Amino acid sequence: TCSISKAASSIRCNVLNYIGSAQTLASTSGCSSVSGNTGTDAGEYTVTCTGDKNHSNSSNKCTITKAASSLTCLNPPYNGSPQTLATGEGCSDILGNSGTNAGNYTVTCAADSNHSNSNKTCQIAPERAKITCKNKEYNGQEQTIATCSGGTISNEKHTDAGEYTINCTADNNHSPAENKTCSISKAASSIRCNVLNY
Repeated sequence: TCSISKAASSIRCNVLNYIGSAQTLASTSGCSSVSGNTGTDAGEYTVTCTGDKNHSNSSNKCTITKAASSLTCLNPPYNGSPQTLATGEGCSDILGNSGTNAGNYTVTCAADSNHSNSNKTCQIAPERAKITCKNKEYNGQEQTIATCSGGTISNEKHTDAGEYTINCTADNNHSPAENKTCSISKAASSIRCNVLNY
């Protein structure tokens, strides 16, 4: 008595990443039926081949790998209030996603079950400090001819008429102000006529 033994059926896993819809996990040959050959979520799946009359049964574990989560920085300008730093896709939670002061912040996407975690450095951009001229007319007294928002002003007090370059040293939440020329204008001279009789 001689025999021809059954050949092994074949299950070859496809290389798959999570896309949010159902995918075919493997290509098969020698099967009369296949079970477990579709999946949607990231994870490991068992694919089973029921062999035909010339092939034996087989099974294989195939995987849908997690997709990368993503963070998009909003990089808002400093406004003195708490602000949201980033939006995310594939996150079950976003950690470190709020800040008030200007600077760099590390934001973390705590991914859902179908995505991997990710980090991104986002920032609150400093606002530019601003010098505002308060131009005066000479009155013989020392006068303040400018103010500055977002920093410490200098050279803003003068007495004599003239033009003066004003400086503002920015604080940590502001970038340096553009220097401005502010002025004390000359006062009008006066001529008073004497009342004279011939």
